[in-house]
Amino acid sequence: MIKLKSLLKENTSFDFAQASDVKFTPSSVEGNILLIPATIKDVEKIDAIKDKLGDNADTEFLSLLKIRIEKKLGLKLIADKRHTGAGYQFEIDMDELFKKL
Repeated sequence: MIKLKSLLKENTSFDFAQASDVKFTPSSVEGNILLIPATIKDVEKIDAIKDKLGDNADTEFLSLLKIRIEKKLGLKLIADKRHTGAGYQFEIDMDELFKKL
C-alpha cells in the first residue's frame, strides 16, 4: 500500500497567484489524501484567495489545489467535492496509476 503521507512532506506549501506559501498538513484517510491548512494564517490566506476568485470560489480553489498536488506527486487525483470535514480531500485516480505500472 502506498504511504500517502510519505509522498507529501509535513507542512507542505503551495504558491497561488493570489497568495504564496500557503501551508497544509497532509494526512491520509482511508487511502485518500487530506490536506488541512497548517495554521489560522493559512486559513486566512485561503479565504483571501477565495475572495479574489469570486463566484464558485470553493470549487475553483479545490481545482487550483488539485493541479498543484498533481504536479508535486506526478499522479492524477480526483477531488472529493462532497468532503464535509476540515481541509480538502483527494483520491488517487487508480486507473491512471495502473496505466503507469
